[in-house]
Amino acid sequence: MFALRALLLIVSAAACTALVIGQDVGVLEARGIKCAEGAPANVSTITLDNGAVVDTWACKTSAAEIKAAKEEEAFALEKLDARGVSISETTLTKRGYNACGIYCPTYCYGGAGGGPDPNHCTQLAQGWTSGTFVVNQGVTVYYSLASCQVLVRNLGNFGGLTYCWNDLRGVTNYIAWNCQATQNAHGGYCPMNNEWSIGSIGVSACCD
Repeated sequence: MFALRALLLIVSAAACTALVIGQDVGVLEARGIKCAEGAPANVSTITLDNGAVVDTWACKTSAAEIKAAKEEEAFALEKLDARGVSISETTLTKRGYNACGIYCPTYCYGGAGGGPDPNHCTQLAQGWTSGTFVVNQGVTVYYSLASCQVLVRNLGNFGGLTYCWNDLRGVTNYIAWNCQATQNAHGGYCPMNNEWSIGSIGVSACCD
């Protein structure tokens, strides 16, 4: 049985909260949200730099989630044109992968269905100001504010995935405002470096 994971360490309170994600910290307040395996998620509440109060939780990424993500990517590559958010050199180290600035093409979830209010996503994203965070191997971390849910998955075999808050802010805003009903979409995602061996970011209505 997969063990539930949550937040380990708040590294900095001055800049945007820096978190190391995917370590055991005991039981947090349950909010009725479940991980993919069906067990209740451990949810905590954090306050971002802009004063937004955000729910956050982390789950072990299941094989079914990885399979579904790859199928989504295959469909998107066949049917849609990817829109790149940013690109730069990344760093693979013995202790993990630094994905700050990595190319992250955006794909929308097709079909109507009521995506998140993009204003809620913007409010969430504006609280991520500077610095980095780490998602441990095999872990997906979630953030939610009102109707908006953002997830970051570590899909690699290299240890911790380091990502920049600034990049997460940009990707979240881009997906939220460009994968709406007017595009016949309800949220979207981006696979880092357009592959599924590093990580991915998803934006959807909370809590799909």
